[in-house]
Amino acid sequence: MASRVRVAEDGVTEIAIKMKKGWSQEQIDAMVTKINQVNERNPVVTRVLDDARNPSATSIWRGAGREFESGKDVDHILDLRLGGRNVLDNMQLLDRSVYRSFGAQIGNAIRHGYIEVETNLRITVF
Repeated sequence: MASRVRVAEDGVTEIAIKMKKGWSQEQIDAMVTKINQVNERNPVVTRVLDDARNPSATSIWRGAGREFESGKDVDHILDLRLGGRNVLDNMQLLDRSVYRSFGAQIGNAIRHGYIEVETNLRITVF
């Protein structure tokens, strides 16, 4: 799964991610929703300290008595590395494949695209 990084005309760095081959329409819709949720929150690349992930999102979710669904993972709506917080209000259940694909593509784009901390981002699809 490759992502593409470019600076748009308005100066915002864009990460274009791919939909996974074989996804159902429901999974594609979940990815589009996830992208919209992230973009609405004006993501900014943030350095994440190790202790920012403790407790885990799953622990917070369980501790709040929230239900789990088969095939879904607890997702930070705005990833910690994009300025999100490790709080219940920033969590949702997301299709496991969508969750893992989104996270991997964003992580790879940040690591390999040499995107600096405090860079404003926008997520797109290619």
